Amino acid sequence: MKSNLTILTIAATLLLATRANAQQDYRLGDYLLVAAAGSPANASYSSYIGDLDLASTGLQKADGGCDQGCGCSTCNQLDLFGRTFVSGEFMHWYSKGRYLPPLVTWSPTGTAAGVSGVLDANMQPVPGQSSILFGGRDYGGDRQVGGRATIGMWLDEQGERAVGFRGFGVEGRSLLFGATSTNGNPILARPFFNDDPLVNAQDALLVAHPTVSQFGSIYLKADHEVYGGQAFGRKLLDCGRNYRLDVIGGYRYDRIDDDLGITTFIDTGANTFTYNDLFDVNNEYNAGELGILGEIYRGCWTFSFLTKVGLGNMKQKALINGEHIITGGGATQGAGGLLTQQTNINSYERDVLVWAPEANLKLSYAHSDRLSITVGYSFLYWSKVAFAGDQIDFNVNGTQLNGGAPLIGPVTPAFNWRDTDFWVQTIDIGGSFNY
Repeated sequence: MKSNLTILTIAATLLLATRANAQQDYRLGDYLLVAAAGSPANASYSSYIGDLDLASTGLQKADGGCDQGCGCSTCNQLDLFGRTFVSGEFMHWYSKGRYLPPLVTWSPTGTAAGVSGVLDANMQPVPGQSSILFGGRDYGGDRQVGGRATIGMWLDEQGERAVGFRGFGVEGRSLLFGATSTNGNPILARPFFNDDPLVNAQDALLVAHPTVSQFGSIYLKADHEVYGGQAFGRKLLDCGRNYRLDVIGGYRYDRIDDDLGITTFIDTGANTFTYNDLFDVNNEYNAGELGILGEIYRGCWTFSFLTKVGLGNMKQKALINGEHIITGGGATQGAGGLLTQQTNINSYERDVLVWAPEANLKLSYAHSDRLSITVGYSFLYWSKVAFAGDQIDFNVNGTQLNGGAPLIGPVTPAFNWRDTDFWVQTIDIGGSFNY
């Protein structure tokens, strides 16, 4: 909240300062009407339509240049800045939630060790026996703060062609969860399906239970980050007195990172057991995109719309890793936690074809001839994105736990790519400045 108030305060200060210093002037091409000795008190823009006599009308070159177009360093520099435009926007960011499967369960006091924390065949709670403490739903759909910036340049004096760059990003969100238990109160567990041929049933790793541990804890951290940028060109298609229509296209790069780490600690009094599981997934999108940009003008107000579609390659990378550390009698350390074992610990990579439409609506108010205040809405979509929670295989061959060997029975957990669609929508508040 404080950061939002700070940004709004700065914007309001800039707005008032600009308005206070703005001249009551009119622009005619490259020329700016200014006060001049002998100018009539009621001089207006219409007074100077036609042939211009700079000395008699009080018109001077808006940029203060030599007015010769001679190609000198002063003229070139002013011409360069005169065609540059920049904008920045503060974004209220809302995205589709990311599903995390049931990762932590608990059971009522007195529940037998053999069934504590165990879910049913559909990974749902068993009434009176187990409940889901974390997971089993979507996370990360709440509001976040982001930003977007655009810089570009017109390539001609008529304003028919331009090139530019636009980048965006969100603050990122870390989801933290922790649960501890002393002497099995409350009962904590981590559910899975035990593929050990001698078990072959729903099971759970007991983290805290009166018959198992003096102390147990589970800590979980899930990070998520989205950012990207586009290099674009725009070309005038059609224009009229109150509208303009452009084609826009170029190259697009987006990155969506998602990871999940779980640490489990069990103290039995005679031994301590630590299990670490890590699922780290990156999505890199490289695509070409094409679309339409339209603007409608009415006085100081401008309504614009942008719609475009990207088509390209999504490179998906997944790193799965884990370890167990046992101290006390039979101390050992090695690869494999609970949901990460020798059968799925590895680095994986693949390429998939993804289409990604984007839409923007924006309303702008021209506060001065250079500064505009904007408010808008944006929607972004990707057809295939891989997330950390989707790469978890709950089938675990229990003969591998704690470094057990050799493997007997199914080769699980196994890795299989799973992805889903993903969207983001934002409310944008910002401004644009034309040099």
